Amino acid sequence: INEDILIMNVSVPSEVGNISVQIQLPTNGPRYEEGAPIVVEVGTFFTSNVPYYSTIPDIVNYGFVYLTFIWSGTEDRFSDNFSEGIYDYGGENCLKSLVGVMKYANGKSKDNDGYYLYERFEMKINQSNVGMYAFSHPGIAMTNVLAKYGEEISDVDWIVGRENPTV
Repeated sequence: INEDILIMNVSVPSEVGNISVQIQLPTNGPRYEEGAPIVVEVGTFFTSNVPYYSTIPDIVNYGFVYLTFIWSGTEDRFSDNFSEGIYDYGGENCLKSLVGVMKYANGKSKDNDGYYLYERFEMKINQSNVGMYAFSHPGIAMTNVLAKYGEEISDVDWIVGRENPTV
């Protein structure tokens, strides 16, 4: 964990293997008395070997916990972090890896060290206020995962689709 900027990397289980997730905590504490809401950013899937896709890093300044992840079968080009599985450019393997991340965000699963997200930090985290954010084509994966696996991740409370090609 990097205490200066409140970042931690964990590995979470999914149907296609362990997925690398980066957790960034709010810089000034939780947004609400009930705890910090969680936003999961859905990253680009047109190319592999991308870093933790992060287009809204300032969200932590507004009291949100910010989760980014590496798609199955890819690695972060700036570190040794990687996710298991086979990369399929936004196909079923990618969707199943996102399901694993969402289950962790919603408190339905633990990371591979045996902790729920809220157990990792002293800060109050609200796992009943979890959303997804996608900018541009990652919105396709976001809406596909909700359509195909919505019952498994039914605790998604909100989504933000910025300039998505899906409607």
